[in-house]
Amino acid sequence: MKGLDIDAVASILMSMPDVQESTMHGYRSFKMRGKLLACQAIHKTAEPNSLVVKIPAAERDQLLANEPHTYYVVDHYSRNAVVLVRLSETDRKSLRSLLERACHRLNPSRGMAVTTSRKRARAIDAVAKKGPTKRSSGSPPKRGLR
Repeated sequence: MKGLDIDAVASILMSMPDVQESTMHGYRSFKMRGKLLACQAIHKTAEPNSLVVKIPAAERDQLLANEPHTYYVVDHYSRNAVVLVRLSETDRKSLRSLLERACHRLNPSRGMAVTTSRKRARAIDAVAKKGPTKRSSGSPPKRGLR
């Protein structure tokens, strides 16, 4: 079924991990770990009932070429890696797919954060096991003037 609204967007995005609903200039927006993912297009040059979705510029160009009736961009947003979606022209499945790709862009691998944390913890443990580093001279380090 075509013809979605911001409530449908919220329903889709809030079912995804790490997504929080917020506001921007008094309108609904959605972020992933504090980074903008999507928001209502509120600039006067945007069409009513449009959504701004953060995606890579290359993907935006492809969407604009393949589905210009659904996706568009106006000058105000053109410098950013975003595409505008006519919610009246898309269906739930297509929008979910676009939003999932946008989420993946902001969080390419949920396991990556765990791996990085484990590596950091191991590095800290290794430094702690070595103990304090030895200085070449027995004198304490000199302090600079402040």
